[in-house]
Amino acid sequence: MNKLTNPKYLKRINEWTERDLERLQNNKLMIENGEDYLKDLIFSSIQWPIKFDFPIFEVKVAYATPTRFYQDLFINNERIAGPWAHDTTRAIGFKDDYLILISKRLTSELGKEYYSHYSLLHFNKSELIINKDNEFNNITIGYKGTKQVTDLVTGINKEINVSFNFIHKNPEKAIVSKNKANSMSKIKALRNRGLEMSGSKFQDYVITVPHFVPHPYLLDEFADFGFINKKMFKVKVFDYLNEML
Repeated sequence: MNKLTNPKYLKRINEWTERDLERLQNNKLMIENGEDYLKDLIFSSIQWPIKFDFPIFEVKVAYATPTRFYQDLFINNERIAGPWAHDTTRAIGFKDDYLILISKRLTSELGKEYYSHYSLLHFNKSELIINKDNEFNNITIGYKGTKQVTDLVTGINKEINVSFNFIHKNPEKAIVSKNKANSMSKIKALRNRGLEMSGSKFQDYVITVPHFVPHPYLLDEFADFGFINKKMFKVKVFDYLNEML
């Protein structure tokens, strides 16, 4: 599974990066016009822009909702919120023996798109705390430490504190049909708070554990990778991660 890419995915994911270039220019212009709240939010520890020639996997919470979609990431001891939005992600991949983490949150205001958070970080595997359970197909990937990064708006180099503990639990037995999920107390509690399950209008199931899932551009290519549907692709993510870690 270590060749989990194809031309359609690579085209779309790199066009995604081209859109980032345009949006980060908006960030720069807004800061120049005095919107200082956007300072210190955009950075990378590696050469940017990056060329994606590898698959990426989003780190999703259990019972994902649009307002709580991605697992937690902390930058300088501040929790970076993980809601869903168009062209927003929090995902990991593997390139040149490094784990790559990309986390970005797209915001739109008065017809202008910009990033309220953008981080592209790389980690040597020896820096990470990795626990694998091959019996149950579970993985955790953690990090707590500092990173040298470059501010992508100002070009200034700086040090930041980074912390995360991403969890993948085997979703195979944690996929619940939407009809059954509708009767679950967890789902009812979320709906009482005005929250709807992410994807509830587009798929007939809910995943009830934290998990890693192929980025939507990758997931769309499930048939090309030999899977009968998107659900089976999600279930087999552990096999790829186990090869790469």
